Amino acid sequence: MRLQIICSLENESIPINYRKSCLSLIKTAIEKQDQRKFHEFFDQNTQKYYTWSVYLKNAVFGKEEILVPNKELIFNFSTGDAETAVLFQNAFANLLDEEVPFARNKVTVQSVIPVSQPMIRGQAAIFRTASPIIAREHDRETMKDWFHSVSQNEAAFLETLKANTLYKWEDFYGDSLKQDLEALVFKPIKMKKTVVQHYEKYIEASIGTFRLEGKPYLLNLFLSSGWSSLSGSGFGMLDLVEEVAHAD
Repeated sequence: MRLQIICSLENESIPINYRKSCLSLIKTAIEKQDQRKFHEFFDQNTQKYYTWSVYLKNAVFGKEEILVPNKELIFNFSTGDAETAVLFQNAFANLLDEEVPFARNKVTVQSVIPVSQPMIRGQAAIFRTASPIIAREHDRETMKDWFHSVSQNEAAFLETLKANTLYKWEDFYGDSLKQDLEALVFKPIKMKKTVVQHYEKYIEASIGTFRLEGKPYLLNLFLSSGWSSLSGSGFGMLDLVEEVAHAD
């Protein structure tokens, strides 16, 4: 399920590192709606089975801030889990017309709109990133991270994303997931590296259009819940461009 949450800003300026303000907005909404779910989601470093992105029409990006002339922020949310979808819909509806701090600005939720999401039935589709894809390689012993982008090293990018997916979803899909991920075919169409700020870190990521060939449940999983490390922080949200025949 997808939601489009339309918000108004008090003034035109938001920080370039706006994701942490969006996370604060999410936490405010969930804490007000359901204390138990708030602690379940945010007290520990739990997996987030949802993703989101932000759309700022005609925004002007500076070094430290973003100017939004129409003072409108559209928050797009997506998840494949019905319970999580209802929780977020109710939580943001509960914030309607309430001013919430947003960095050096304030945001007011104007409307919460459910958006229909297509079901992919075939084994190939073209996607476009709505938020950057992060392929994060994590060393549990040293606690260090390495980030791979498609233009720097396509093979490492894909293998890391497959490993991220296996780690996140293996408990849901079992042993067959590894085999299905190994068979997944990724074909970049028009992609490039980008660098995004997440809290105090600058992270290498990838944006653009690409084709995936694989089992339909995987394609739908990526469309509904994102295909990226840190999806709960607003990365890896995908839009479906078109479903295509499997053969080139």
